[in-house]
Amino acid sequence: MNDKKNYGLYIDGEWINFVSGETFPSGNPAKPEQILGIFQKGNKQDIDKAVGAAEGAFEKWSETPAPKRGLILLKAAQLLRENKETQIDLE
Repeated sequence: MNDKKNYGLYIDGEWINFVSGETFPSGNPAKPEQILGIFQKGNKQDIDKAVGAAEGAFEKWSETPAPKRGLILLKAAQLLRENKETQIDLE
């Protein structure tokens, strides 16, 4: 039985089912034999969907007034600082 977490594709703010049905294991770089999780292998259709979502997000972001973008980035920086221990553990 596979007890490793299976990670999906996160596109446009949601976890989606991938088209290919293929997966691959990802290991700890320091200990390659230690598998950390199983990841979905995207294909061209998945990539096209991700690129389309990124283009839409960029368009929306570029239409956001600069002062509001600044506040969003400051909030993101604050959240990273507040959660740095969790980020360190994840990396």
